Amino acid sequence: MDSTGQISIFDAIAAREAAERGITLAAGKHAALLAIAREAARDIALERPSRTVTADDVQAWLADSIGYDEGSLENAMGSVFRGKHWYWDGFSVVKSQRPKSHGRLLRVWKLK
Repeated sequence: MDSTGQISIFDAIAAREAAERGITLAAGKHAALLAIAREAARDIALERPSRTVTADDVQAWLADSIGYDEGSLENAMGSVFRGKHWYWDGFSVVKSQRPKSHGRLLRVWKLK
């Protein structure tokens, strides 16, 4: 923050704190569906020799298995891979196949 109490537009700590608050809020709002998504991610990864999964994989499973609407988790989808069970190597990404995502890059998560 600057001397007026305003957050600087380039404040990495404030940005991370704001992100954490948003993630916690989104996860709490969708706790039941998020638990299902986390279990689905784990199951998908365990079925693969690479033990990897993306958010698109989880959303496809949810749509096929429980009729999930892609907007149901809103920003909570980012919480699926939080925790000690997942690892991102910092490099592995794929383009999303969902038209709504416009080919944005998704992390490829690995189950530890």
